[in-house]
Amino acid sequence: MEMKSFIQILVILGICFGIYKLARCISKKRNNRPLWRPKDESYLKDVLGRIYSAASLEHLQRLAAEEIKFYSRYRYLFRVAKEEKQQEIAQTTPAMSFEEKESRTRKRWFVSFFINCFIIGMMYLITMLYINTPPADAFYLWLSVIIGSVLIGLGMWWTYYCAYLKKGTFLLSMIAFGSPFQMVFSHMRDGDGLAVSLLTLITEIALFGFFWYSSFLLRKINSEVRARRQLAGLKQIM
Repeated sequence: MEMKSFIQILVILGICFGIYKLARCISKKRNNRPLWRPKDESYLKDVLGRIYSAASLEHLQRLAAEEIKFYSRYRYLFRVAKEEKQQEIAQTTPAMSFEEKESRTRKRWFVSFFINCFIIGMMYLITMLYINTPPADAFYLWLSVIIGSVLIGLGMWWTYYCAYLKKGTFLLSMIAFGSPFQMVFSHMRDGDGLAVSLLTLITEIALFGFFWYSSFLLRKINSEVRARRQLAGLKQIM
């Protein structure tokens, strides 16, 4: 192996390690975030007090809708509190507990994530090994394959870590809302024939649509998980 190739490998490994460390730092910083902003504490306690003191379903619905519209930042918190009070007034229990719904949604997302990773990995390998013009030196071909695989793997791991393990919502929002629009926009910009663009777009939706939809559902579940943590913390100081 030439010294130039060896240096290139070291630089790439250093970049990958730097991305990994940056991701860990960002994760620790987000984990230390407070559940609510300190300046909102009195407001949240006041709203929750009014929600839990509602005497009728009509009053409860109107109060929750007004607060969600006024301060959408805590809309999931108000919805969870409204559902608890609604069940108390109507004396009903949900057909499926939140824990069961969360478990089912997470299993669905994990399956779709695994399928998505497999499809992306296979598409990358086929593109690199059979479609693109390979370099004359086989070493650089396999070096490109390894580098691309490492970078794709880091992106997949970061998605799994943030969305599934840490129950975040940012990456899930980008997947559920940003990816479909970006894909449609890219086909409109490429200027291919209408039939080719539509066929390609339909194929991609068929391949990745389940993952997008599962990401949208997991985003809602993760938002509700955070809202329940917020509600539990506020109940302790009310």
